[in-house]
Amino acid sequence: MVPAARLQVSVIVPCYKQAHFLHACVRSVLDQGRDDVEVVIVDDGSPDDTAVLAAGFGPPVKLVRQPNCGLPAARNAGVRAATGSLLMFLDADDAQAAGAIAAVMAVAAADPTADVMCGGWQDMDAGGTPGAEHAPPAAEVDPWRLLLPHNAAPPCCWAVRRTALAAVGGFH
Repeated sequence: MVPAARLQVSVIVPCYKQAHFLHACVRSVLDQGRDDVEVVIVDDGSPDDTAVLAAGFGPPVKLVRQPNCGLPAARNAGVRAATGSLLMFLDADDAQAAGAIAAVMAVAAADPTADVMCGGWQDMDAGGTPGAEHAPPAAEVDPWRLLLPHNAAPPCCWAVRRTALAAVGGFH
């Protein structure tokens, strides 16, 4: 078992034309009050105030800027700038549930063979009104059968060990 104290989580937040959501997104991570978490915001060439807002947070928030290349490239840029052994992905218009990071770290510490972890999520409308709750996808013997044909859960639900993502070459 890997002690939780040795794990660090990097939350990668790609942002393009969504600066108006960025504060709530980043606060949902920082408000979890953990000192073993960093947030890496990737300004994917956004024409809005993404870079200014991101720079205003200060540590443990990092800002990466690049020309607009799309989500896979933005996530890969965030991974390159991240230092955590566990990676989580949070789109700028999403928020992380309270306790999500602690839950991921507990699973990762308890099972060092768990390379990919997934939690549940709750829909919200544009005004922030909560909607339907969704349980995480059921565990299957072959997780690829679950993941390849469709999005089994939104990116904000997934955590992956850095080594596992590197082994498959990142996002394509």
